[in-house]
Amino acid sequence: MVNVIVAHERRLVRQALAKILGLQNQISVIGDAATGPDAVAKAEELMPDVIVVDSVLPGLNGMLGKDNGGKSKPEVVIFPHHNGDNPQSPVSHLTYDDNIADLIEAVLGAAGQKVDVDTPPISRSTLNKLTIREQQVLPLLAD
Repeated sequence: MVNVIVAHERRLVRQALAKILGLQNQISVIGDAATGPDAVAKAEELMPDVIVVDSVLPGLNGMLGKDNGGKSKPEVVIFPHHNGDNPQSPVSHLTYDDNIADLIEAVLGAAGQKVDVDTPPISRSTLNKLTIREQQVLPLLAD
């Protein structure tokens, strides 16, 4: 099981990403954060395997991925604010133009998990469990 924290300043995006990732059998979303300091505090407390974070998260200022006194550091998957961003430290980075399968692959890959790209990330029965609003937002995130 890959334990993940989702960090994004916009609640809707945090909730949508957490919902999508949480539908995967191999992924457990154990927390979320709206600011950089909150993401760092949650990472220290919850010790996730991966943090999915927006590159312009308020107050982040490169705090993730820094030396933390020898403790195990989570891997970081970053959504750059602009496609031209080139973060220095992340293992993987995505754009908002990538699709759900790319997100899942990045999270599992960052955690060192084998990724089966031929398996659909979300089944129809799982999609039916989403609320109407979540079903409306999901295609917007996938495109």
